Amino acid sequence: MKLLKQNKRKNKRVRKNYFSNKSNTSKKIKPIKILLSIAAISLLVAFYLVLNRPIEAINLNGDFKRVSKKVIQKNISNITRQGYLDFNLNELKLTIESVSWVQSVTVVKKWPDKIEVTIIEDDVVGLWNNQSVLNSSGEVFDVDQRTVPSKLIKFYGPEGTNKTVYEKYIIFNNELIGRGLILESMEYSVLGSWSFTIRPNIKIKLGNSELSQRFERFLLVWDESLLDNYDQISYIDFRYTEGFALKRR
Repeated sequence: MKLLKQNKRKNKRVRKNYFSNKSNTSKKIKPIKILLSIAAISLLVAFYLVLNRPIEAINLNGDFKRVSKKVIQKNISNITRQGYLDFNLNELKLTIESVSWVQSVTVVKKWPDKIEVTIIEDDVVGLWNNQSVLNSSGEVFDVDQRTVPSKLIKFYGPEGTNKTVYEKYIIFNNELIGRGLILESMEYSVLGSWSFTIRPNIKIKLGNSELSQRFERFLLVWDESLLDNYDQISYIDFRYTEGFALKRR
């Protein structure tokens, strides 16, 4: 019996020593894990700081015929304070595209600290109400008439309708160019009536309703019967439910 009790005490001491040693080992491992975690975080932070160098240069590429390079540089002067990784490409793009005569912008990061910006400018498309110019974004600008190219398309419409007229011009002109027809002018009246003139001074009247259908009818009629006699036509009136009226010179 005494021997059994002694064995039990011995086993208890062994188990106690085992768990005591395991606890001590665990206590030793925890500081190592903490040190490794700190080292890993420090390495990541250092790596981030190396990659996130401040922007040193923004290179502007473009024709700069109507867009002011100085205005662009002024608007983006605060960008150089940003880091390479923090730099917001879309923010810079929107900032530059808000400048007059800027049509579109492409922004590309160049490692390690440069930004390449390519600017495409709007073109002068035509005259608006014989007073201003209309650009390739459908915007109206007052400019020195002496700087305006000759033989521009003439656009007419009530104040504030320049975007609407330009959008319709894009649709019509794409179809006309495919047929070798040159658009000379486009008009949107106060009453909402549409008409356009093609070279040589042939006016096409579409009216204020069913515009797409009437334009398609014009194209069909032109393709089928008017190609050989177009120089004898003064105007073609499609403001009818069916058919059209034609006046010769």
